[in-house]
Amino acid sequence: MIPSDDQFEYLTTLEIQQSKNKEYVFFEHRLKKKDGSIIPVYCLGKVSYDPVTLKKRSDIFITNVGDSHFVEELREQANHEVEVNKAKWENKFRRDALTHLLSRGSFESDLEQALLKKKYKVLLMIMDLRNFKEYNEKFGHREGDALLKNIASFIKCSLRDHDLSARLGGDEFGVALFFEPGELDEVIIQRANDFLIDVNSKLRNVDKSSGNSEFRAGISITRKDYTTYTKIYEDAYAALYNSKEEDFDSNNIVKGKSFIE
Repeated sequence: MIPSDDQFEYLTTLEIQQSKNKEYVFFEHRLKKKDGSIIPVYCLGKVSYDPVTLKKRSDIFITNVGDSHFVEELREQANHEVEVNKAKWENKFRRDALTHLLSRGSFESDLEQALLKKKYKVLLMIMDLRNFKEYNEKFGHREGDALLKNIASFIKCSLRDHDLSARLGGDEFGVALFFEPGELDEVIIQRANDFLIDVNSKLRNVDKSSGNSEFRAGISITRKDYTTYTKIYEDAYAALYNSKEEDFDSNNIVKGKSFIE
């Protein structure tokens, strides 16, 4: 029995929740037992359709808060809703709308936080897609957008789960590779080379301009004075855009000053 002073609140809560077109409705309430004592309960409302009348109906299930199995079901449902809402929020506010990679601001923030913890040695790669303007002019912006989406997929497939990737703007992308503090530079550089070779190889398979589109990259690494996002970004950016043709290696990568100093 629902206590008389709670009946209006109970019905109102139920109607409000179900009016939001939710398949399941969860809320806490109180019930009065036959002996007059009040116990806390969980209420589960499920909207379904009667197979006989073919009309919508609402079924309400009530269980004691002490029912651990039911509590676990509620907890799982709540966690699921949190994850769904988190994913919606991330896609809307933290990711690039076209490629679904991290946005520039989110990339900077996440990488800066990682650098502050000083748990990893980090290589930052700034990637520039060559001849993309000409690609857009020749094939149109729809094909240009399709190419960028493919590139984003190639980048994500070529990275480990704990690495970061972002569309920094236009045809510029950023990648952060994380390594143990004692990892050798040679190993790190080889990983960067392998990554860019893999992305450019996949890019050639979807490039309608017969291979004219490819990435070049400037790289920087955390060490000594290169411990903040701004510092390693400026180093990688300068290496990429201020270098001469002959400065790039055979894999289209040029190293920043952080590899020398």
